[in-house]
Amino acid sequence: LKFVERSRQSADKTNVDEIIRAVQIYSADPEAESSVADGDKVEITTDGTTLNPTTGGVADALEAAGMSVTNLKLKSDAWGTVTIEFDVTDGQVSATVTCSKAGAPSITD
Repeated sequence: LKFVERSRQSADKTNVDEIIRAVQIYSADPEAESSVADGDKVEITTDGTTLNPTTGGVADALEAAGMSVTNLKLKSDAWGTVTIEFDVTDGQVSATVTCSKAGAPSITD
């Protein structure tokens, strides 16, 4: 059972990394149809994913990467809600990842 939970956590970490990478790559594309704004967020739970705002840069970036927001869920309940907040400074996109569950293991390594 311990190995199953590790596998779930590993899959969640991979998904968070892929979301961040997709947004950063999309933001660097001069032909991108929209841009990521400072403060754009992705919230992921075991029930699903919410984008704020729901359209525009992050949504377009995930779609361009072939990631379906409707199918994106946490596999482990170790994190609570995972929030990825994007920061745009001088055209460079970075992300801050937080977990709502106290004592949660790090989701970014």
